[in-house]
Amino acid sequence: MRKVTVVLAAVMFLFVAANMAVAAPAPAPAPVKSAAATYDSNDRAGQLGIGTNGQGIGVRYWLNDDTALDGNLSFLFGEDDTEFGIGGGAAFALKKWTYLRLLVLAGIQIDFDNYEVGNFKQDITNVNIGGGLGVEFRFQEIPNLSFEAYVSRLGIDITNTDTSNNGHDTSDSTTTFATQPGIGIMVRYYFK
Repeated sequence: MRKVTVVLAAVMFLFVAANMAVAAPAPAPAPVKSAAATYDSNDRAGQLGIGTNGQGIGVRYWLNDDTALDGNLSFLFGEDDTEFGIGGGAAFALKKWTYLRLLVLAGIQIDFDNYEVGNFKQDITNVNIGGGLGVEFRFQEIPNLSFEAYVSRLGIDITNTDTSNNGHDTSDSTTTFATQPGIGIMVRYYFK
């Protein structure tokens, strides 16, 4: 997992460095604008952001300045354990400041976890339907780069566990309110 995280962080760094290296020289300073004009320059409509949280990649596309569509893929390949996840949803701007937004998140996440050691094998499929909250910050100096801290996976978890141990097979399904929310940080680069 550490190798995947390092590779994804290196890719994000190269994206930012390449964009800064080929950027045109900065124009002469514009006259001082009002707060309303500054806010309009941060309109996110039509912007596509690609990023990572260290466990996979995420994509966000802003339909307008208040609503975005989200998608993500997560993966972990270990010696005895393989995990894969896919999800989608939406983000809604609850409160907006010039470089900071409070977001309400909603969506569905499907995770597959396969664990195998010797004669013991376990396949877990988890579906989470729910939402969360996030705070997205964009730098004034690098407006294409954003950092988001979030709490997600609040809602309903539907889990199916298939276990095989020395030829004895069992299956168990549960539906519970999500008691272990996901807390994370997403680094995202926006294109327009």
